[in-house]
Amino acid sequence: RNTKEDNSEIMYTATEFSHFAAIEERRFLHSYGQWSTESVVQNRIDYSVDVQFQHTKEDVSALYGEAITYMLQWERHGFCPNIETVMNDGILRFNLSQMYKENAVRHYMFRTKECEALSEKDDSVFKKKFKSMKDGEIRGKDLISFLNTRIRVQKKREDSERTIFFKVRAMEENTKDDDENMKPFVQQIKTIYGIINKTPSNWIYLANAVMAFGQYHEKWNQIGTDPESYDRWVNSNALSAGLSRLRKIMACIQAHTVSLSTEHGNDWEHDSFEHDLIYEFEKDDKINSATRAGTVVGVHGICDWVGSGLVSPVTNEAVDLLEIKYINELGNQHRIQVLVYCAILAIERGQRCRGMIYNARTEETEICEIDQKKAKKFLLDISQFKYDGTSREDKALEKEDPVFIE
Repeated sequence: RNTKEDNSEIMYTATEFSHFAAIEERRFLHSYGQWSTESVVQNRIDYSVDVQFQHTKEDVSALYGEAITYMLQWERHGFCPNIETVMNDGILRFNLSQMYKENAVRHYMFRTKECEALSEKDDSVFKKKFKSMKDGEIRGKDLISFLNTRIRVQKKREDSERTIFFKVRAMEENTKDDDENMKPFVQQIKTIYGIINKTPSNWIYLANAVMAFGQYHEKWNQIGTDPESYDRWVNSNALSAGLSRLRKIMACIQAHTVSLSTEHGNDWEHDSFEHDLIYEFEKDDKINSATRAGTVVGVHGICDWVGSGLVSPVTNEAVDLLEIKYINELGNQHRIQVLVYCAILAIERGQRCRGMIYNARTEETEICEIDQKKAKKFLLDISQFKYDGTSREDKALEKEDPVFIE
């Protein structure tokens, strides 16, 4: 979530490019990307989205979406990055209004929390950030955004004969009391996570537990803290059917049973789930205004899967990334999200990128492509529009001829 304070830096996330007018959505999608529909809605998997619990009725669709991705990750790699984060002290806490110096943050990250050393590139970005700030201090609110979107912070744990690396998340300190209330359940959550053959109900329980850390504590209490209670309402067949579809999509990719990272954990270019994608604008491309707060400095996203070996089920052409949905029907906001991922990856690799968006609930399958030459312009254009509702081209013309736009 970006800040709106004066002089703050804004890093948009791929999921923030939503709620645009339909004509603007189509402009972004078709001016910059090439699209092909591999499959429209086929057999939609039905389940009860709204479930009545003892004291409240809850929309559980987000839990199903998270759970089915966790099920695929576990089946293919034997671990789930997001669950590893909350189960293995992978959350950094900062007070929103407090000012932090570089040395204090480094000590907290690397000594107290035992995070892995940053890559050379990320360490440079880290140093420059503090150096650019007044008195070398960053406010907690901006520090949280910076750590989550501008650099890659991670930890590791040893598991038998392999090393598992997982992302570290920065969060508000004022949710600490809520997380204290989660402590009695941590061992129970770990026990469920450690079960080799988890049931769909187990996965929904774990998805709810992960969401509870730092954001949705009320839903944790309302839906239930007892793992066995999930058996009464979770539609196991709906999740199993969705997972079966995902297996077919990824059947051509060999499953990994060891960590995919290097010994330093910074080899982010190979096959991975929950893949961080970061593009920081060049100095002259950063977006700001004399009448609006903040400066847009780049775009960030976490894609469900990035790697090699995945192919289109129709054309058999190689696909570089996969975004998984488990929803009623795909919308343009989902298409924009995957096009943003493709654009960032195209810039990183310096070549054309192809991405797949797959809805495991309906079997909708779409492929998008973006050329590396268009990728940067797309990210700048959509960020400009998100920032102030104008187009990049209009801004350029306005600079050349101030009377062009009133």
